[in-house]
Amino acid sequence: MVNRLLPVAAGLAALSFACGCCAEGGGEAPTPLAAASGRTDIARPERSITGATLAAVMPTPGGLRAFPGLPGGYANFISPIAVAARGPDIFIADSGLGTLLRYDRVAGTMTPILAIGASSGLRLHAMPDSTVLVLDPVGRRVLRLTRDGAVVADYAAQTNLQHPVAIAVDERHDRIAVADAFYNYLLVFHSLGRASYQVVPRYPDGSRPLSLSALAAGTDELYAIDRAGHQVLRLDWDGRILQAFGRESLLRPAAIAVDRHGRVFVADAQDARIKMFVQGRPAGTLGGGSAAGGWVDIADLQAGDTRELYVADRATARIDVLRLSPPAGK
Repeated sequence: MVNRLLPVAAGLAALSFACGCCAEGGGEAPTPLAAASGRTDIARPERSITGATLAAVMPTPGGLRAFPGLPGGYANFISPIAVAARGPDIFIADSGLGTLLRYDRVAGTMTPILAIGASSGLRLHAMPDSTVLVLDPVGRRVLRLTRDGAVVADYAAQTNLQHPVAIAVDERHDRIAVADAFYNYLLVFHSLGRASYQVVPRYPDGSRPLSLSALAAGTDELYAIDRAGHQVLRLDWDGRILQAFGRESLLRPAAIAVDRHGRVFVADAQDARIKMFVQGRPAGTLGGGSAAGGWVDIADLQAGDTRELYVADRATARIDVLRLSPPAGK
């Protein structure tokens, strides 16, 4: 029999604060999350998703889509590497299953929408119109798909990417930024397919950061991880670096998300913790590694359109959903 739930007893024993939630079915269980810093006002665990019953696959002109990595009926995640959410949909890329899936949080089912193979660098962004952007590093392109997997746009011609590693979207101005690690710059283009332009991040003295490995968009600014510099960069859309922070507390920054209040969340691959920054200053830590029942290998972070933070943990094969507490006074 397929195990649809996390080992709940072990997870609950690892909690360092009350979760206040219960399993909702469909492969969900209380999140084994530890607030290692003791800051219980940052977030509370809402659910963990480890798999779900597969919904019917939409037919194509050549027959049903082929997803050879998926078993029939129910599928557990194997290696979730990317996550994005909007409304009732949670998009999950799993390199172990070789599939991009759409999880319906209302029905508790999953629909496979794109075969991705064993790609480990794929990144996602869920758009307000229910489409999803897929950064495909192997194909060196960005795709825009409907929620059922139909290709709306292929931005390969606009981007001319060599080694794409990250994507961020300014939804207010309909701009998409892609970090290219080969050239160590950003390519920015409009979602309607207008020609792209290059943005080269620079410090005030004209020097450039060592590397760009992850991106997130704030209200009017971009946030990038400079992995080699062990820091986060805040920059405008013209590439001017306005602030660098986190060097004192980040060991091996791997993923980044920014919520609607401008709080920056960074996953540190060295200690498997999520570190929060407010205006560039450390403001709390979540997680504590496998010994504390927390995360082991965080592959991706995404801030939802409400007050949720999504965590894709590759090693434990689950997606955790955290409910973020509002800042004081909000």
